[in-house]
Amino acid sequence: MASCNTKPSASAVTIYPNDLVSDNTKGPVTEIETDSYLPDSAGKPGAIIEKYIAKYDSAGFITSYITTSGKDSLKSIDTYTHNASGLLTEQVSTNGNNKKHSSLTIEYDSTGKPAIAKSYDSTGKMDVYYTNIGLSKYGKFTGGKGYHSDSTLNSASLMITTASTI
Repeated sequence: MASCNTKPSASAVTIYPNDLVSDNTKGPVTEIETDSYLPDSAGKPGAIIEKYIAKYDSAGFITSYITTSGKDSLKSIDTYTHNASGLLTEQVSTNGNNKKHSSLTIEYDSTGKPAIAKSYDSTGKMDVYYTNIGLSKYGKFTGGKGYHSDSTLNSASLMITTASTI
């Protein structure tokens, strides 16, 4: 029998799998399109009512999530920025006219744990910040405590819209 008394360093940064792995997708995928259909009276797919397109970079991390109507008119775009470790650092949401709707920035401590996330409205004013942010084994946000900019409690959850459910 052998044993090791060495504990991992507290400063070791956790490496999370890319978005394709957490979405249970294999291979060099660059884009996934999901179509939402209106069923006809027989229950068969009819007209497309919405399309969702998730785009990934060469490392497998999501870079954008596009929503269009069934007639291909743009409804919204969410763009994502990741750091060198693959952790999400920014999400920007725009509407169909490319007008900024909201944004979110995330800061991490030295171990890669989210320290604070700040949500901004369409004018760029911070409206909510989040602390006590949890991550799943895939590096997806599981929740946190939200506060208004005056530090009063706003909510107890943090949601980031991506192609995968968080």
